[in-house]
Amino acid sequence: MGSLQEHSAESFFNLSQHHHRCQIGRNKTSKTRKKTCRRKAAKAWVIPYTTLYHQLTPGRKTCREAKQEYQRLSVSQESSPAAWAISQAELGFPVTRPQIKEFVLKVLAAQSDTRGLQEVD
Repeated sequence: MGSLQEHSAESFFNLSQHHHRCQIGRNKTSKTRKKTCRRKAAKAWVIPYTTLYHQLTPGRKTCREAKQEYQRLSVSQESSPAAWAISQAELGFPVTRPQIKEFVLKVLAAQSDTRGLQEVD
C-alpha cells in the first residue's frame, strides 16, 4: 500500500521535514523521544521504521556506496566485458564463465592488478 518507493521525492522531503518539526523544542539528547517521533512518522507514512531511520541517518552510505571502495574494476571497465559477452552471444557464440573470467583477468593485469578472482558459486 504505502511503500517508500511509491512516494515521490517531494513527499519524502515533506516526511523529512515532519521528522525535523518533531525535534523542535525537544531535548536533543533524548534518544527515546527521537525514536518515538520517527516511529510516529513511519506509521503515518506507512513505511517501516528502519527504512525511515536509515534514510534520516546522516553520513550513512547505501550498500552500493559502501562496496564501491572494494571494486577492482571501474564502472566503465565493468561494462566492457559485459558488452563483449553480449556481442559474442548476438553473433551466435555465447561465452562461458571461464572465458569471462579470463577476459576480466586480462583487464586487471593491464592495470597492474595481479590478484586472482574469488570463486563465486
